[in-house]
Amino acid sequence: MKAIAVLAYNRPDYLHRTLTALSACRGIEDYTVVVSVDDGQHQKETAKVARSFPCVNVKLLHYRRLGVDEHPRWLYDVLFRNHDFIVAIEDDVVPSPDALELCDWFHDLPEQSQYACLCLHSHSRCPDHPLMVREHMRFSPWGWAFTRDTWNKYLLPEWNLKPETPHGGVGWDWSVNLTIQRHGLKVLYPSLSRTLNIGRERGTYENPVSWDEWTRGLIASDGTYGNRYRIASHLPPGYEQDVDCWVKEVLDAEADC
Repeated sequence: MKAIAVLAYNRPDYLHRTLTALSACRGIEDYTVVVSVDDGQHQKETAKVARSFPCVNVKLLHYRRLGVDEHPRWLYDVLFRNHDFIVAIEDDVVPSPDALELCDWFHDLPEQSQYACLCLHSHSRCPDHPLMVREHMRFSPWGWAFTRDTWNKYLLPEWNLKPETPHGGVGWDWSVNLTIQRHGLKVLYPSLSRTLNIGRERGTYENPVSWDEWTRGLIASDGTYGNRYRIASHLPPGYEQDVDCWVKEVLDAEADC
């Protein structure tokens, strides 16, 4: 069984945009959609938005604050009790009309077990190769799909271990990056992104200046390209293949122990 986990907190306007786009995704009828609203100042308003969308099957409210790291861990662990595949998005991640078609392709991929997850976001600024999916070793939290096996074997045991890094504390997404590197795992990315982030204001770690710099010129699929995806046999020249320096430093320190 397949589920879509939507994490929400204090941003009802963002959640409305995200659920509007999600409702228009082809194939959504094959998923259980769960919106989990963390405790906060605008919880009632945020929950009201979730209730207004027929595509949402379950609404979860928390009466104590779980927080940005614990909230996703709790939700994914609960959903994997009855589902074997999760598409995870946050309330500021807007999916393309064909985002779930790409997730379904990954779900049915014969060699799926070779990959830690499918990341739906990529840093795309042109629609070249819209059906190409590339291997990488770097994780993006702006929409991703993964299985119960990956969760139980790799992600849950090392969730947000907060390793000592030259840049101080890190969030759960950087911890996932470290897990992927530590175990030599690979992820898949679409050449053309299937999500866009709208969290310019009120982001946990971003501010408008850094958000503008990071997202300037980014585009996502308009859903008109079909679904005959293929995995690239090699990365094109100039495609970013490195990982963050702090990840390398942490792994090097572990190797020296």
